[in-house]
Amino acid sequence: GGGGGNAPVRIDVEIGSLLEGSLDQVMKMSRSEVRSEWEFTLGGEVASDGDKFAGEWFGLVMNRVCDANYGLWRNEARGGEGMCLHIDPWSGTLHPDHLSYFHFMGRLMGKALLEDHQVAYHMTPHIYKCLVGADFTMDDVEVLDPRYFRTMQQLDQVPDFDTLCLNFTTTEEVPFGGGTREVELVAGGADIMVTERNLSEYKEALKNYLLIGRVKEQLRIFLLGVDDAIPLAYLSVFKAHEMEVLMCGSLGESHLGEKAAAAAAAAGFSLRGKA
Repeated sequence: GGGGGNAPVRIDVEIGSLLEGSLDQVMKMSRSEVRSEWEFTLGGEVASDGDKFAGEWFGLVMNRVCDANYGLWRNEARGGEGMCLHIDPWSGTLHPDHLSYFHFMGRLMGKALLEDHQVAYHMTPHIYKCLVGADFTMDDVEVLDPRYFRTMQQLDQVPDFDTLCLNFTTTEEVPFGGGTREVELVAGGADIMVTERNLSEYKEALKNYLLIGRVKEQLRIFLLGVDDAIPLAYLSVFKAHEMEVLMCGSLGESHLGEKAAAAAAAAGFSLRGKA
């Protein structure tokens, strides 16, 4: 299990209040308690098959918090690879306390990684890049928003930017009948026109806004939650796609198990079933 040596931290599961009750207990934990072994009780009784019960609990809580209808995550098409989750930029509209949910989910995903519980939900690739500290590419924009990706590609063929009247802003729809709003991609962006000379800067600014800027508070606290369970510095030994395989699927490449065990050992943990 976790950091070893400490008494298990108890989580009392109430089926009628699964998400809220679990969030309340996990978010009251100190960082060292997040990294300790967890013991689950149901109606005051310690769960008989702890590992199996923990796996089911992780699955049920994830189902609730990742449900696109819940308003925290969006389901994005991922080419021919099915759907993947991306943070909903407007999550705070439905949930004023949305940041506590993202912090909770980060703790949960980090803990699932440590305890070898698979996460049924894939996230957009650039979130795994955030976990391992990798750089973004235009491919990440294509997965997240193919429309923006095509527009940015077409800009390379523009013969005369003066006719475009394009500045360093983007316009986005505000949900629930809120109309549209203009967002500056850089400070004073409304007064900076896009030219052939600064086109690459414009594309970089738009890419960063689409991937990070519009969800930066949610993403920051989600990453903090993962870091509460296992230091992000130790995840940098992985590539983004390896991180996704570790969290969501079978260990397709045998060396991943060794890398995972080494990273966890360096952090002072043991990865059950991965070494």
